[in-house]
Amino acid sequence: MLYHAAAVFASNYLIAVVYEGVLLLEASGWPRADAERALIPLVEGVVANIRKRGTVGALTGPIRRGDVDPVKRHLRALGAVRQKPRPEAVYRMLGTIALEIAREAGLEPKAAERINRALTRKVAATRRRGRS
Repeated sequence: MLYHAAAVFASNYLIAVVYEGVLLLEASGWPRADAERALIPLVEGVVANIRKRGTVGALTGPIRRGDVDPVKRHLRALGAVRQKPRPEAVYRMLGTIALEIAREAGLEPKAAERINRALTRKVAATRRRGRS
């Protein structure tokens, strides 16, 4: 069953993540067909990088670089999008996984902690408020 679950992650869930990207582009005014066409080369490049460098070596972007400001800006923008599931929550969940990959790839611990705080800050504050 783990083999099958792994295949679902690598296929069906890849489609689900790309679909979320399409929905975000639609929310900013893109027609669906244009949004899908725009994201395909990015996905193809990612697959090529995985083939060439493996999953850990292929990771790029602000989390891999330890660049917390874009992560914070993404979260603010996603917090304003009203769709289900909440894209901000999906970003935080997947960002946490990307952070683990970035750590494995050699991200400096201080940078990793800044990214972790950005990804978990609002969630932790919400949990604290709920306990009041």
